[in-house]
Amino acid sequence: MKTQTKILLIRIAGVISILFTLFHAGFYWIFKWSQTLTVMNPIDRAILLTFNLICILLLLYSVILALGFTRQLIETTVGKSLLLFFTLFYVVRIFSEFAFFGHEMPLSLVIIVMCLIPAICFSLSAFLKSK
Repeated sequence: MKTQTKILLIRIAGVISILFTLFHAGFYWIFKWSQTLTVMNPIDRAILLTFNLICILLLLYSVILALGFTRQLIETTVGKSLLLFFTLFYVVRIFSEFAFFGHEMPLSLVIIVMCLIPAICFSLSAFLKSK
């Protein structure tokens, strides 16, 4: 695969990761967590909020690397391992859709496709040899 194609794939994944970052950043308001999470015990609520913040940070990190350090991701062993980590992040999210969300159509299909695109882009860039 041409290096330019890999760069394009990683940047596409980075742009989609921006969308996920913004979506996660809005969870508190979108899902009215100030009210809906009050039924949870304080520890579980804190864990959920903390995990969402960490998810936002991971997504932001993937965006920064995908858009700012694209060449290093495809040219170094560490970069390829990060691409595989980002692939795994999105693959786990796809499996989670089936395991935890009940895969309600059409919303689940949108989430699955939106996760599949960066998973494919990151993995192709990591696994295929550059020309």
